[in-house]
Amino acid sequence: MTRLPILLSSLSRRIQAGTAPIVPRGGEIRFLLIVIAAICALGTLALVAGLALSGAADRWSAALDGSATVELLPVEGLDPAEQRARAIAALAAAPGVVWAEEVPKTDAEALLAPWLGEGVDLGSLPMPQLIAVRLEPGSDDAQGVLAAALAEVPGARADTHAGARASLATLARTARTVALTITLLIAVAGTAIVVFATRATLAAHREIVDVLHLMGAHDGFIARAFERRFLELGLIGGAAGAAMAIALIGALVFTVPDTAMAGFLPELEFGWAESLAVAATPLLAALVAWGTARLTVLARLRRAL
Repeated sequence: MTRLPILLSSLSRRIQAGTAPIVPRGGEIRFLLIVIAAICALGTLALVAGLALSGAADRWSAALDGSATVELLPVEGLDPAEQRARAIAALAAAPGVVWAEEVPKTDAEALLAPWLGEGVDLGSLPMPQLIAVRLEPGSDDAQGVLAAALAEVPGARADTHAGARASLATLARTARTVALTITLLIAVAGTAIVVFATRATLAAHREIVDVLHLMGAHDGFIARAFERRFLELGLIGGAAGAAMAIALIGALVFTVPDTAMAGFLPELEFGWAESLAVAATPLLAALVAWGTARLTVLARLRRAL
């Protein structure tokens, strides 16, 4: 019995020094590290994909803003060159039009190539003539202005891309909402896993906790032992998850040809927002693991007393 205080004092010093941690560093606790890494990788991928798609939609919408396209359908008895000249002259005289110029046939064929595939003789198709129009910023009723200007040009119809811009704006909002929602759900799932792991570890080492209480250790001391270990797990798991996300994104970028989605979607870019999301993953994972472990241990200990 005379050695008990000495043993308890030695155990206390070893716990504070980290040589005899309450939370083990091996065994089943390593599986939690794998789970945290996988969750962080999925959350990072969801957030980065949503931000990249949202940014692409915004850029495409901005590119269409202030632009319009005039389509000239073939009219029997009307020379295409004359039809084109009449349309360009009418557009140049219309209010709010900065310039109007013909879209070369080769450019129009390049736009159709991804949809029709290779080996199609586009020259044999009855393709309409296209005219690109640039409008002044803030032009009111651009569709009505263009329609009035082209009223005397047979086979001409204008498109201000208003419907496309509205669809892209909706796509950008939806992508952001879905990405944030998925990330939040993954964060909630990760928090629940940390809570379960903390409770299981606390229950498995209940004897050590009871001994520490006999030594006079307060709940904050015990909670710090748990939170330090889970902070480490969150930081390492978050870094591993971010690394996996970077590897998957890199594999996608380098394996998918640049022309794979040409004509279907704008090019996806990974800028500062996406980089910040990846860089913040380890810090957020560590913060969530640390706070969750601390609150769980304190709540459990208060309930046990």
